[in-house]
Amino acid sequence: MGTLFLQEAEATIILADIRDFSALAQSRGATVELAITLSRFYEHVAAAIKQEGGRVIKLVGDGVLGAFIGTADHRRRGIRALHALVGSVDAMNAPAKAADMPVVDYTVVLGTGRVLAGDLGADKLQGFDVIGATVNRIFRLSNVATKRGASNLVEASTFDQLSIEDRPPARAVAAEVIDGESITLFAVDVHA
Repeated sequence: MGTLFLQEAEATIILADIRDFSALAQSRGATVELAITLSRFYEHVAAAIKQEGGRVIKLVGDGVLGAFIGTADHRRRGIRALHALVGSVDAMNAPAKAADMPVVDYTVVLGTGRVLAGDLGADKLQGFDVIGATVNRIFRLSNVATKRGASNLVEASTFDQLSIEDRPPARAVAAEVIDGESITLFAVDVHA
């Protein structure tokens, strides 16, 4: 077993996930153009996260998990990355459209909470990761976003902690019960 170097910290977690990827994969099969589509998506999301000082934690199938950790303004950085992502779907897809390649839409969810962060894994297969209830909740919220057809859900507890000038236009949406807890959500306005 590898050595664990974990630290508890507050982090803002972001997850971007391609909508209806299973249908796309079934219709296209395991092709080079599908791999290019995935790579374009990964690069697009990673760039938005890194632009705001975040860290790409891992690629999860057709999703990208990132974290903003170690700075006092992690919520602000996370919301700016989310806003950039939900506002740039068309720009990401423009080269694909021009090359008659598949285009994709994606959901982005954001939330804040305590995580364990650090090196985790097996001997010779170790890397930086974040784990805990906050990360699990964000994955569940991604399913909620898909179910609701939303592309941009933020936990109210994260949104409410932003200063007024850091809050993008958003609207409250129906709460969701996750693990017995009612979580109020906001949808960030894509066009603002």
